[in-house]
Amino acid sequence: MPKREKGGADMVTERQRVEYDRFGPWAYPVSEPQEMPPRFDPWYEELRASALLIKLPIAAERKAAKPGSDLYEGILAVGSSGIVHLSLSRGEVLRRDIAFGEIGAISLVQELLYGELRIDLADGGVLSVVFNTVSADILGDFIDEVRRECAAAGTERRLPADRHSAEPPEEDILFQIRLRALRRRDPGFAVLAYQAPCVLVPPKDCGRRSLLGLAASLLRWRLDGCLLAVVPTELAVLVRGSWMPRTGKARGYRYESVYIPASAFRGAVAEARSHANGASLHVLRLSAAGRDYELLFESEPSEALSALGRDY
Repeated sequence: MPKREKGGADMVTERQRVEYDRFGPWAYPVSEPQEMPPRFDPWYEELRASALLIKLPIAAERKAAKPGSDLYEGILAVGSSGIVHLSLSRGEVLRRDIAFGEIGAISLVQELLYGELRIDLADGGVLSVVFNTVSADILGDFIDEVRRECAAAGTERRLPADRHSAEPPEEDILFQIRLRALRRRDPGFAVLAYQAPCVLVPPKDCGRRSLLGLAASLLRWRLDGCLLAVVPTELAVLVRGSWMPRTGKARGYRYESVYIPASAFRGAVAEARSHANGASLHVLRLSAAGRDYELLFESEPSEALSALGRDY
């Protein structure tokens, strides 16, 4: 029987009470009808056979939530032919279907408690889901399922995974940890390029032709570092901090993982570029369906360019 909330007229069912008792910043897998948020009930029968079905909580503290209210703002499902995303908008449920063949890249951003799942599409569109990083593991499982399906959907393309570059040294603990985590999910990843965190040093006689040039040359510009790895079905990019040079002293806690399916990869080019302070940079541009990704290096990433620098 429904139970009446104290001091209120609304009726709260036992199911809603259980949902409220479990509510927090965590994304949960859905495996039974009663675990589906009531607002999304009409879609359960269709989505129940998904390889992975998860519910995404609203961004609210528990004290601000109430039993019987909408505690989950979205559903993500990995179906047989693509992704299904259900989301609440002004009390209505919106549905978005994305075929695996439409996916150009999958990104996961983490910075302290902020997380973002981003799927770049071949037509230039984007699916972005923001979450609390306490749910990073289950979102990582979701990404792995999508990666496997994208690999299966693009079986006609293979990337050269037989070339190896220098790997992060033991003292670069963060990249070592991230590379090990990447290989736990797929042991076959080979490193194609690695840029250690560094300070961009300009030539002594460079950057003093104007006040702006002088100011830029005096700033201590840094690269936070990046790593490019490959398996035959996929490229993986690991980026620490910002993709671009920065001047702040604190390294920060932001890092991003980008996975580009072989079927969406279009080739790589490198170019030399002069930074604002006069230092030289080498840009490796990875072209994927829907978007390009630029990685910055102190010296030309020749191994990666040799392996990937052609049209696919």
